Amino acid sequence: MFDHKLDDWQHATVMALPAPTEIQFLDHRAIQLYALTIGDKRLPDHTGLGKLTQVAMNGITAHLDDGVLTLHQAHTKDLVLHPTALVVGIAPYDYNSSKVGLGVHPGLIYNTLMIVTTNTLTCSLWLSGGLSGQYILTHAGDIPVSDPLGITKIDAKDNYDFNDQVNAIGFAKLAVGTEWEKLDLPKP
Repeated sequence: MFDHKLDDWQHATVMALPAPTEIQFLDHRAIQLYALTIGDKRLPDHTGLGKLTQVAMNGITAHLDDGVLTLHQAHTKDLVLHPTALVVGIAPYDYNSSKVGLGVHPGLIYNTLMIVTTNTLTCSLWLSGGLSGQYILTHAGDIPVSDPLGITKIDAKDNYDFNDQVNAIGFAKLAVGTEWEKLDLPKP
């Protein structure tokens, strides 16, 4: 379900997500952000998988400052959102099942999934690496944030360590009792 098909570049910018009756998403998809800037910090960071994503790709970027989330893509008008709430979690991805990632990292890896609610819409954005989510949760300013999976409790030195710790706990255990529990997850 969270397969963004890196071996099929035409579909590399979206991840298939549950129907709106599960978790609310704009067009049943998450928009991939290649970078999110909060203050002076640019996410994903320059460690591990974040570095590969930042160097190898370009596309939609975002800036979060003073309660305003601005999405930018070349040759289009910026989309300015005023979030009333952010739900931040992680989405598992079996990187080893793609042609690009074959055998690179044992077990699942995790990307940040952010559900943005405004007065007029609910949409979701995803960003490389689980540590990105931790940073968003602790640096969203005055925007109310929710951490349904408890990812801020994971003390990891980099995204590889984050992935290993979540895999040791088990994503299903983190998701128990949340809407994330209903997701069709890749098998470890």
